[in-house]
Amino acid sequence: MAAAVGKSLLTVRRWRRRYVAKGVDGLLKDATRPSRVKPLPSEKIKQVVHMTLHEKPPNATDWSVRSMAKAAGISYSSAQRIWHAHGLKPHLVNTFKVSRDKNFAAKVEDVIELEDLKFRLYGAIGLNTTHRYLLLKNNAALLAALP
Repeated sequence: MAAAVGKSLLTVRRWRRRYVAKGVDGLLKDATRPSRVKPLPSEKIKQVVHMTLHEKPPNATDWSVRSMAKAAGISYSSAQRIWHAHGLKPHLVNTFKVSRDKNFAAKVEDVIELEDLKFRLYGAIGLNTTHRYLLLKNNAALLAALP
């Protein structure tokens, strides 16, 4: 019979079982199939969330999807889905990080002194506080060219 309909023996057997179980209606509609991907166990999801929030990756400052997937033993798309479902974005930092540059403090002081000098210079040429603020705010590129 399989050769007559051009199907495999396994398919014909499957049709026979469905016909015996449900009659003609069982042949008219395909049977449901199991999901292609098994859902991750809740322990694995909890592990990924815990690692994201409380652990740092080796040789990096923040987790990437691929580094998390490798560390947790899951696919990177599963790590993406877990992060999305829990609203996690470990690559975005909500706090200010101070530079590790040895000369950072001196550079900040230089910038502050320069801005203070500009502010006093504009006061000397007769601009009041409001005008100085507006001038700094609206013409930052133009003022950068001034000495």
